[in-house]
Amino acid sequence: MSIVTWPDVRPFMPQAMSFGASTPKSAFKAFFTGTSQKIGHLSDRLRCRLSLPPCNAVGGQLREALLLGLASTGDLVRMRHLHRLAPLGSMRGTPTVAAAALAGARTLRVQTTAYATLSGGDMLATGNQLLMVAYVGAAADAGGLMDVPLVLPLLAPVSSGAAVVWDGPTGVFELITDGQMVDYQARRLQSGLDLDFIQS
Repeated sequence: MSIVTWPDVRPFMPQAMSFGASTPKSAFKAFFTGTSQKIGHLSDRLRCRLSLPPCNAVGGQLREALLLGLASTGDLVRMRHLHRLAPLGSMRGTPTVAAAALAGARTLRVQTTAYATLSGGDMLATGNQLLMVAYVGAAADAGGLMDVPLVLPLLAPVSSGAAVVWDGPTGVFELITDGQMVDYQARRLQSGLDLDFIQS
């Protein structure tokens, strides 16, 4: 299994993008009192849907090769949030993870510059994980330490000193399909495609 970077060429540029999360839970309701309880399974993951426009035969051939290959091999795709290439907050430079964190953690301690900020919804990455900053955002202290609340828990542990990427951060996703079909409306025109991905 290998990791392929999503191509930055015209046939692969989406005309629309949907971004969200998969948050599976089990729900229980008490028979006598009606009290309900939900239990998360620590498997919350980012999801992404790309809507690709119709394209010509040359672009269609490239799309077919990539998508059918992904469906067959199970290779992963390195992708970014196309509308958030840099934070709204002021954090820049070369931030790093200040303290190791386990899978399932919802806070990441970051070493950055003094008083740097992150806004809710800003995207970061460390390792192969794409992370979204929680609604409340974060601010560093005078020493540059920042506790970053995360919308979704970490999928894998991160080590102290690991790089935190803010400039065009990417994560690794997999194509959600048991088989991929590509349609043609005319001999030289491939139809548009809707593709669903989930963070791996």
